Amino acid sequence: MESRDLYNIDRQKIGVVDATEKVPLGSYVIGVLLILKNSEGKFLIQKRSESKGGLWAFTSGHPKSGENSLDGIITEVKEELGIELCDDDFIYLESNYDKDIIGDVFLVVKDIDINDIVLQKSEVSFVKYVSYDDIISLNAAGLFHEAHFRIFNDVSKYIL
Repeated sequence: MESRDLYNIDRQKIGVVDATEKVPLGSYVIGVLLILKNSEGKFLIQKRSESKGGLWAFTSGHPKSGENSLDGIITEVKEELGIELCDDDFIYLESNYDKDIIGDVFLVVKDIDINDIVLQKSEVSFVKYVSYDDIISLNAAGLFHEAHFRIFNDVSKYIL
């Protein structure tokens, strides 16, 4: 069983919860999201597997108990895409609160060859690089993860 750390609104650890359990009212778990941009200004997005909703999104997840946000996003990138990134690759952008999640958003500017990506098929069915306008169009068509688009829109001033 995978577990996650629980936090209060001040981001102080207050316990642990099993990943399958509902987060107790007034508590939060950490969520992490990565916006990966290449030198051409395009963004790596992933089509989630059908069991995960099948929408386009950014790489994201929840740190395991004992991991901090940076550890968590490094783990998610390795698990979902088979890519090993190091601490120095990541630029912290911001944190936001959404229901029972404290979301930490990171940027990596790096050229990753699509052919080097090894998908975790239970999570991701396809990846591609797209422009900012492509993300806008996917969202307008209802094909992009709503929360991920909202976050992308919020941080676009830092990354465009």
